[in-house]
Amino acid sequence: MDVKLKKFSLLEPNVKVKAIINIDTPIPIQEKSGILPLEFNTVSNELIDWTITGAAGGVGKLGKNYLKPKTTAIPNGCAGTLLGTAFSYRDAFAGTTFNSGNATRIYITLKRTNDANIVASDTGDLMLVEGSTIPTTYDADTNLYKHGFLQGSSEYNTSSGVSGESQIIFDSENEYGATSDYNNAAGRNIRCKTYPIMLEPNTDYSIKLFNSSYSGVQFTATFMTEPGTITPQFQTLVNQKSIPSNSAFVANTEQWIGLAYSHYATKSWRPNMPIDIRPIRYEFCEYFADLKAGTYKLMVDEWGNYAMGSDWIGFSGYSGCFEDNSNFEQSNI
Repeated sequence: MDVKLKKFSLLEPNVKVKAIINIDTPIPIQEKSGILPLEFNTVSNELIDWTITGAAGGVGKLGKNYLKPKTTAIPNGCAGTLLGTAFSYRDAFAGTTFNSGNATRIYITLKRTNDANIVASDTGDLMLVEGSTIPTTYDADTNLYKHGFLQGSSEYNTSSGVSGESQIIFDSENEYGATSDYNNAAGRNIRCKTYPIMLEPNTDYSIKLFNSSYSGVQFTATFMTEPGTITPQFQTLVNQKSIPSNSAFVANTEQWIGLAYSHYATKSWRPNMPIDIRPIRYEFCEYFADLKAGTYKLMVDEWGNYAMGSDWIGFSGYSGCFEDNSNFEQSNI
C-alpha cells in the first residue's frame, strides 16, 4: 500500500522541493512544486531515506530573531539587602517598638518559646502602627501590615551576614507565592515570617501579635534596604561557534546570554553553582520583544557546564545552575 510522507510546513509558497526516496525497488527522483503543503507518496510501506533540497535561493527566508536581550541591571529577586537586626527575640504578645533608622524594609520572624512546630496560618494577626504606642486591640483598618505569615525563615547569599552587602532570600515560602527550600531545613517547620514590610526611614513603629492559636510566641526583626540587582551579559561558548555570526565572538550580535545570579552554592570539589531565584514575573525578565499579531516560534537552547572527560560544554566561567528548589546536594540540578 502507499504510505504518505508527513506534510511539509515550509514558510514560503511556490517553492520547488525535491525528495530522494531510497527503497528496495529503485524509482526515479520525485519533484514537486506548488502551494504548500506538499505531499509525497512512496510505493512501499517503508520509507528508507529522504531529503529536501531547495532550489537556487533556498526554500525560504532566514528567520528574524525578535527577542531583544536586556543587558542592563534587573532586580535579583531577593527580599532585600541586609542592614542589621532591628531587635532580637521578644514576647510577641507584649509587643515592642522600634525606630527604622536607615532601613526601608523589615521582615519579622516568629517562633514558639519551646521551639515546637509553628504553622503560618495559625500564628495570628500581626499589627503594625506608626508611633511608639503599642496597640492594645487589633484593628484591621489602622493596621499597616495587610498580609499574613509565610512558612520558614531566611538566609543570606553568603556564609554570614554583611551589612549593606548580603542579599536576603526567603527559605521555604517566599513573597512571590513559590516554595524555595534552600539550606535551612531545620528552621522551616519551627519558624514563620512576614512578607517584606516597607518602612519610612527614621520613623518610630510599634508591633504586636493578636489572635494566635499558640501561647508563648516570640518575634525578631531584620532591617533591610532595597534588594540588589544583577546584570545579564552576552557570553561565548567554550569550543563552540558564535551565534549568530558562526565565527568570532561579537558582543552586539550574540544570542548566548549567561545566567545572572545573586546566590550560589558550593558542593565538594565542584565549582560555585549559581541559583537563579528570580520569580517568573515581568520585571525580572531579560528578554523582550515587540510583536505584531501572528504566530511565532520560540526556541530556547540551554547549556550547562559539566566536565565530560577532558572536555567542557557550556559558558566560559559559568558552572551550571541549581533549580530554585535546590537542597544544595546537587540532586535537584
